Amino acid sequence: MTVLNSPPLIIRDEDQTDAPLRIALQASSVGNALEILSSGGVVLGAFGVDGTIKAPRPGLSLLVAPSDAPASIKSQANYLCDGTDDHVEIQAACDRVDADGHGTVILGCGHFVGGQLIAPRYARLIAASGTYATLYQAKAALNAYVLTNRVSPDGIQPNAQFVEVGGFVIDGNKANQASGGGVFWSMSPATGAGATGDVLDGALHNSLRDMVLYNCKQNGYDSTNYGENRLHNVVAFKCDGHGFNPGYDSFFSVCTSAWSGLAGYRLGFSTCHLAGCKAYYSGQVTPTQGYGFWHRGAGYGHALAACIAQDNKATGFIWDSGANHCTAVGCVADSNSTRGAGLNAGFQAFQSDYNTIFGAAFERRVDGATSYQTHALQIDAASDHNVIILTHGGENGATLGSSLLSSDLSGGNIIVINGEMYLNALPTADPHVAGQVWRNSGVLTVSAG
Repeated sequence: MTVLNSPPLIIRDEDQTDAPLRIALQASSVGNALEILSSGGVVLGAFGVDGTIKAPRPGLSLLVAPSDAPASIKSQANYLCDGTDDHVEIQAACDRVDADGHGTVILGCGHFVGGQLIAPRYARLIAASGTYATLYQAKAALNAYVLTNRVSPDGIQPNAQFVEVGGFVIDGNKANQASGGGVFWSMSPATGAGATGDVLDGALHNSLRDMVLYNCKQNGYDSTNYGENRLHNVVAFKCDGHGFNPGYDSFFSVCTSAWSGLAGYRLGFSTCHLAGCKAYYSGQVTPTQGYGFWHRGAGYGHALAACIAQDNKATGFIWDSGANHCTAVGCVADSNSTRGAGLNAGFQAFQSDYNTIFGAAFERRVDGATSYQTHALQIDAASDHNVIILTHGGENGATLGSSLLSSDLSGGNIIVINGEMYLNALPTADPHVAGQVWRNSGVLTVSAG
C-alpha cells in the first residue's frame, strides 16, 4: 500500500495479483497527473493532483493510407504511402506505437506494396475495412516472410508477445521471389523460458484472425517451435509450401488451407488444437506430400474436431512416424488421393500409436468419372494401440475398393469400419490357452485350452 498526501490517496492491488506497479508524476494526456503504470510502462490510470480520478489514457490509434486509398481515408491518415516501399510508413507507425507502450496501427483500404513488416509488441496491426478491402503485397525479390514479430536481441529484452494482427490480405508475390512466406512468428532464445523480459513463459501468445495468406513462395503461416499462438478464420491460399506449419500448443478455429504446394497443415510439433478447419487441393507442387492434415514425428497429442480433408492429392489425415496420443473426432475424408486412383486412403496411421480416430471416409468422383479415394484406412506395421472407428461409402456412382488399403495390422489396435471389426492381429491357429480368442478361418473362436 502506498499513501499519498494532500489529499490522502490510497492505491491498492484490488485483484490481489503480484504484477508490479509503479507511480510517476508526469505530464499526461489528461494534464499534470499522477499516473499508474504497469511494469511495462503502460498507463493503467491517472489521478489529478487534486485527488480527482482521470480517465485512463487510451492507446495510440494511427491510420496508414495506401496510395490508392479514397480521399476520405487519406485526409484522416497519420501516414501516407506512395506505392513503393510502403513498409517504411507502416513500420514508422508500428515503432511509434511500440514507443508508446500500446495502441493500434490501422491499415486503410487499398493496395500496399513493400518489404518485410515487423509487428508491434503488445499492440494491434489491423485493417478495419473488411478482409478483402486491404492488401499488402511483397515487393519483388523480398525473399523473406512478409510479416514477423520483434525478437529479443539478447535474450533479456522481451520478445513481442500478445501481438494481434488481422483484417487484411498478405500477397507473397511468389512469381517474383526465390523464397519467403506469409507470416512467421519467432523468439529468442528459441527454447526454454524465453527472454528474461517476457510477460509470461517462453511462448508468444500471438493472434491472427480474419486474414488471407496468399500466393507465397513457401509456407503461408510458420511458427516452428514457437507456441501458444491463436489463429481464427485464416485462409492460406496457393502457397507453394505448407498452408500452415505451426509450433507447439497452437490453436486453430475455422481456418482453411487451399491449393498448397505441400500439405495443408503440417503438424510437426506437439499438442495443437484444431476445430472446424479444412484442407483441400493440397499437393500442387509435390503430390506425394499433398496430405490434408499431416501429423508428423514429434507432433504428438494433437486434438482435431469437425475437420475436413477434401480433394487432396494424397491422404486426407495421416499420423506419421511417431505422431502418438492424438484424437480426431467428427472428421471427414472426402475424395482424396487425387494424384491417382486407390493410391492413398482417407485416413492413415504409419508407425504411430495410442491414437483415437472417429470419422467418415467417402468418395464422390470429383471429376465426375474417376473414383480416387477408394479405401477408408491404411494402417501400417508398427502402429499399435490405436482405436479407429470409421464409416466408408460413396456418392455419385463412386466405385469403392476394400475399406482397408493395407492389411498389415499390428497387435492391440481396435478397428471398426461400417460396423465390421478388423482383428488381423489375432492368432490364426488355436493357441490352446483357455479363454483366448483366435481367428478360425475368419470366425472368432474362443480357445478351450
